[in-house]
Amino acid sequence: MRLVSFNIRLGLDSSLEDIAQSLATLQPDVVCLQEVGRNWVMGEPVVMTEVLGEAVGLPHRLYAPAIHEGAAQYGIAVLSRYPLRLELLERLPQFQDEPRVLVEVVVEAPEPILLMTSHVSVIGTERPPQLVAIQRRYCDRLGCGLPIVLVGDLNSELESPELG
Repeated sequence: MRLVSFNIRLGLDSSLEDIAQSLATLQPDVVCLQEVGRNWVMGEPVVMTEVLGEAVGLPHRLYAPAIHEGAAQYGIAVLSRYPLRLELLERLPQFQDEPRVLVEVVVEAPEPILLMTSHVSVIGTERPPQLVAIQRRYCDRLGCGLPIVLVGDLNSELESPELG
């Protein structure tokens, strides 16, 4: 299974068309996206999961909003060649930064996986409690009988203490 994680930054650094072309060249089975809008106030005023999923040929889509402002939303998403079954959508601890969520889905591939994805805070004091919440959930799911894959924008360096 080819899995890609990509912070698209609402398409502000490049167009959604360019992002779709980049993803398509990777021929992914599953894509986890961060900073995804649904008619959000920044970026193209579209449902980005639908635009990208259609363009890349990934028919199964799950959107997890972290922020709602009227009909506009901002959050993370999973696009997949295979059906997705939502297991969990959980808010992470938040004190001063924008709201963050953890998503857990079963990717119903020929060899299913449990996929956990998130976009944790860039603020150093908020990130550790969010990563601890993710770690607890990961440990709780270790006996689920499926391989577990954790991806996302963790806003951390590989050598950082919080990832240790």
